Amino acid sequence: MRAKRITGALLLAAGLLSSGCGGTAVETDAQGGKASREDAIWLCDGSMGYRIDYYDDAALTQWAGMYDCTCDGSLYFEGRRTRYQDSNTWQCGG
Repeated sequence: MRAKRITGALLLAAGLLSSGCGGTAVETDAQGGKASREDAIWLCDGSMGYRIDYYDDAALTQWAGMYDCTCDGSLYFEGRRTRYQDSNTWQCGG
């Protein structure tokens, strides 16, 4: 009985560790705000514009949502994010 409890506790601990329970260190940006890895790639500061369209399927036929960063630094979001995406970027300014 005791062996089952120990085995169960070990499996639970291994599952929690492998699923990331406990979290990871949170990075902060220069202003002290939280920044994720995706934030580091897709900043919306007006230097570059982009649009990311998200789809429900790999063929990119069923639109699910979008992020749109304009050259004035405004970020718009509609719908929801999914694993399937198509993105476009452009340089802002002249």
